[in-house]
Amino acid sequence: MMMPRPEDTEFIEYVDKLIESTRSGTVEWKAVNPSTIVWETGAARLSLQRVERTKSARNPAGKIVAVKVVSYIFQAFEVRGGAVKTLVEKMSVESDSDEAVNRKLDALYEAAKTAVARKGLDFLKGILPKA
Repeated sequence: MMMPRPEDTEFIEYVDKLIESTRSGTVEWKAVNPSTIVWETGAARLSLQRVERTKSARNPAGKIVAVKVVSYIFQAFEVRGGAVKTLVEKMSVESDSDEAVNRKLDALYEAAKTAVARKGLDFLKGILPKA
């Protein structure tokens, strides 16, 4: 079993804080397309994209089957005077290459998508005529 690198551990701790802040509503994500969510502050933009692909794998009977693999692309950008500069890029993390980071990004993605859906439903309820 490989020991996690210190930067991976620190990144996971950061993602844990983002998940908490997302669930409490202090971080508000926006869906920019069906697979990408973005959080923007005055000085930064975080982007999290869910990527699904199919790969071949052997099942227990030894037959080759198609398996869906979900991974994430996390990016952080510095915004300065209208210009966007890439600060940090956590490249595609696949569950078979870095399962701990992938699980955390999955939890963040699900928390953010839930918050975005909730905000949309609240909007829809708010535009109904009052009886």
